[in-house]
Amino acid sequence: MEKVLKCGAADLPFLLHGTEATAWPMLEEAIARGYDVRIGLEDTLVMPDGRSAKNNVELLTEAVQRVRKRAGASPPS
Repeated sequence: MEKVLKCGAADLPFLLHGTEATAWPMLEEAIARGYDVRIGLEDTLVMPDGRSAKNNVELLTEAVQRVRKRAGASPPS
């Protein structure tokens, strides 16, 4: 599928995301491939460790930390 999309005329970013049990594994795969990501309560209600997410901010904070870790960026001070 990726090869077909990359050969297309449109130069658009790829977005990969999952729902429920696949949300975090798909986010990790998207980060590894350099794709755009999304996460929120509409995607999953749980954090990677299985506990309930308090809100979208907690989900987003975790996702940003994972993106930065993979990119080797340091967190903002």
